[in-house]
Amino acid sequence: MDDIISAQESFQDIYCMFYKKVYRIAFSITKDVHLAEDVLQETFLKFYQKAEQIEDMEKISGWLGTVAARTAIDFLRKEQKTPCPLDELSISQGGNVEQTAEYEWLKETISQEIRKLKPKYREILELKLYYDLKEQELAQQLKLSKGTVKTRLHRARRTLKVSLKDAM
Repeated sequence: MDDIISAQESFQDIYCMFYKKVYRIAFSITKDVHLAEDVLQETFLKFYQKAEQIEDMEKISGWLGTVAARTAIDFLRKEQKTPCPLDELSISQGGNVEQTAEYEWLKETISQEIRKLKPKYREILELKLYYDLKEQELAQQLKLSKGTVKTRLHRARRTLKVSLKDAM
């Protein structure tokens, strides 16, 4: 019984220390208060379920941040509310069916080519393009150095450019 009480107390302590950080990450990705709250809850539920498996409690902040970011992305995918800069491109009022079809094809082609990238390039490019994160935010989010972020972004863009040339 004492173990259960002690586990609940330590969980509550961790929650109190990190809930603001987890919420900020969730909100920065979802841009929605309610989704961010759902992500917060889901992130701490995952922590509660996996707490015994976490070996280095000093890295809990990074672990929670990564779980929160990935959970937020998953929630957006489920909600089909993924903000996409391509969606913001508008077709002029006088646009015809052919232009609309070409635009939709181009948007889908770019999305398909992004999904074909290596996971480390796809993840960083999606966070940059879809969520408009700055390099410093990407570095913090992914627990990488700023130089690594710049290199991966450059390589991801270059790879995407080549694959788009081939696809078109």
